[in-house]
Amino acid sequence: MPNYLTLRNGRKVLFNTPEEDAAITAAALSDPDAVPLSDEEWEASKLQFRRSG
Repeated sequence: MPNYLTLRNGRKVLFNTPEEDAAITAAALSDPDAVPLSDEEWEASKLQFRRSG
């Protein structure tokens, strides 16, 4: 599996490495003002977004 996504215009967007993803997640979880969504809340928000569009 490639470590990038090719957009329609030909640009490539690199995926984060597992190490980068872990660092980003740790930083986000350490922010007292940010409350992460539970898996259930995330799924519900995706369904609601799709229906409104």
